[in-house]
Amino acid sequence: MTAAPSFVEALRTHARARPGDPAVLDGGLPWSWAELERKAELAAAGLKAAGILPGDRVGLLASSSAVVVAALHAVVGAGIVAVPIGPRLTRPEIAAIEAAAGLRAILAPDGAATLIEAPRRAPTPGTPAVIVPTSGTTGRPKLVRLGADRLDASAAAWTATLPPATGWLLSLNLAHVSGIGIVVRATRAGVPVVVPISTEAEPIGPSLAAARSAGILVSHISLVVPQLVRLLDTRTSPPDELRAVLLGGGPIPESLVVRALTAGWPIVPSYGMTETASGVVALPLGQAGRHPWSAGLPLPGVDLRIEAMPGGGASRDAILAAPPGTVGEILVRGPMVFDGYENDPEASSSALDERGWLRTGDLGSLDADGWLRVVARRDEMILSGGENVAPAEIEAVLASHPAVADAGVTGVADERWGSVPAAVVAFRSGEHESAEALRTFVRERLASFKVPALIVEVAAVPRSPAGKLDRRALKALVGAAERRPWLTGTTRIEADDGQPLATRDLAGPAGAPAVLLLHATLSTSGQLLRIANLLKSSARVVLLDRRGSGASAMSVPAPVSIARHVADIRVALDALGVDRPVIFGHSFGALMAIEFAARHPERVAAVIAYEPPYLAIASASLSARIRLVGEAVQTAYASGGPAAAAQLFVRSVAGDGAWDLLGPAQRELLEAEGASALADTSMAGLDIAGLARIACPVVLATGGASDDFYAPIADALAATIPGARRVVLPNLRHVAPITDPAPFADLIGLLTGAAGR
Repeated sequence: MTAAPSFVEALRTHARARPGDPAVLDGGLPWSWAELERKAELAAAGLKAAGILPGDRVGLLASSSAVVVAALHAVVGAGIVAVPIGPRLTRPEIAAIEAAAGLRAILAPDGAATLIEAPRRAPTPGTPAVIVPTSGTTGRPKLVRLGADRLDASAAAWTATLPPATGWLLSLNLAHVSGIGIVVRATRAGVPVVVPISTEAEPIGPSLAAARSAGILVSHISLVVPQLVRLLDTRTSPPDELRAVLLGGGPIPESLVVRALTAGWPIVPSYGMTETASGVVALPLGQAGRHPWSAGLPLPGVDLRIEAMPGGGASRDAILAAPPGTVGEILVRGPMVFDGYENDPEASSSALDERGWLRTGDLGSLDADGWLRVVARRDEMILSGGENVAPAEIEAVLASHPAVADAGVTGVADERWGSVPAAVVAFRSGEHESAEALRTFVRERLASFKVPALIVEVAAVPRSPAGKLDRRALKALVGAAERRPWLTGTTRIEADDGQPLATRDLAGPAGAPAVLLLHATLSTSGQLLRIANLLKSSARVVLLDRRGSGASAMSVPAPVSIARHVADIRVALDALGVDRPVIFGHSFGALMAIEFAARHPERVAAVIAYEPPYLAIASASLSARIRLVGEAVQTAYASGGPAAAAQLFVRSVAGDGAWDLLGPAQRELLEAEGASALADTSMAGLDIAGLARIACPVVLATGGASDDFYAPIADALAATIPGARRVVLPNLRHVAPITDPAPFADLIGLLTGAAGR
């Protein structure tokens, strides 16, 4: 198992023994081993010339490309520590890794280096080859130290387990240990790495065909669960040259294993983590059909055991090994296990004991023959009425439903049981099933306490780039759905397409004027109740949770057209019998107030619009900027759910500092409303020509201390809307209608003839 050279030595060996053979294919022409070595040497020389020396830490923006493969070889081969950075990370996330790892430079995908002022670190016997940030789906990422010997030991164990390779598809990103493992295995074996057309599963066929045209037969690929699901959905047949499809990245549903085997794919389910330099347990080829529920057997050189969870004061020595089949924590030991976290001795000593056993934090069991069943992360278990509920078990059952493409489960608080499971489900294209039917499906297969109390339908279940369920995003999705029930003082009405909308109606004195309050993105009508309470003694105040927000949340969040929002306002006013209200709108709500007045001038008495982002009248540069934000929000929501969409929206519109200054409670509120960012960002169909039709008084207000791009939009609107007035409210910021309601109540009072306070 140790006969092959290390991957650091292997590149030089192959470049001399067979310099013209293909090493990397990225696009049309392959790089030979000699060319890969030359590119790596040039990159290493550039780092040395910049003052980067052995022992220093260098960040690697690790998109999948031949250049990044060469950079990985360059950095590790020069004794510099590579710190892979996900290409989709935000600037604050990169800055956090930069500070924690002490980076002295960051290499971009094109090979350009950005130097950073940081202390030098001389190499020591314990200097790692790479420091890999964990995916961080349950909290702040840790920095995992892996020496070249750990990477080589992992590759050697896999080589002894898998059939011989003729080529590896780089189907997982180099920012993750699985992607690094592909490069290490391929280099040690002397077979080429093929950079795919995309890391999505659908283009696997074209990627393998392109490799075939270049004389490369890809025999091995590595996928995470969502990739395999998408691949199977394409009904693509496996090519003849494919020998092994490694599957990992989290719990693997038994039904998915059976489905893949039935379709003829040679899958190898596995279990591992960043701290073990890739998988340490695998189902051998030919055994998945007999043990589809299992992650498999330990790889060569790996020790595995289950330790019962301590209880009742029992000492650790008294609970060394649980009986076969008992669920407990999975412990792993072997030459590929990491030696600790960077700059975190407390976490390192908690994870690794003095005998080298890694406490994985995962729960599982071993049967009498040593087959491992992975149950759940220990910190993900749901304690419901004294019963332990594993989310992965429910996820597997939901995923086996023919209409379900993906599912995630988390716990929610419950007064009676303490906690109950809630599920987030994405359906296959063209398929659908009711929540009650899904609960019945689960109830027929699992105990009643495992049936989800709440099922939230989404376009895509949030997962990390490594394919792991994003538990924080799941909780945010479920949290938003929990707030959907109609609150005290809230009336449910239905839009003309059946979408439920929530309104609040604060009745004023008989004959009092009516006021409609429209909220901002990442907000709800509840945040305008302070204004409403200042007005309710002299006006009837109506508040509407806009479609995609608050209690008007959509079952399948998506961008909403302006015309649809306008129609919802009309339906709400009709249902409540409100004829000509004064409409006050904040931010996107202000935009909607203007649009409603333009399309239904006969239905509006007056409009007060505070800082509307009316793109149709904005400068070309600002309009382009906000449209890019909209596209980015849609991408963030698809990959990370409402929490990711909310964070990206705030950072893009108000700057990184605005998000970083928020407290935990404020962030939680915004993350719960992330679907509203998705709903609002398209701004499709603004009716600029209709502005001239507005017949009521219009006040366009901005804050004296607010963001500077709202004022030019308000000025342009004032020049376009007949008779519109411009008002600047001193010292107020963009969030003022929520934080400082009095000036807005006064302004509304002037237009209604009602006292503001």
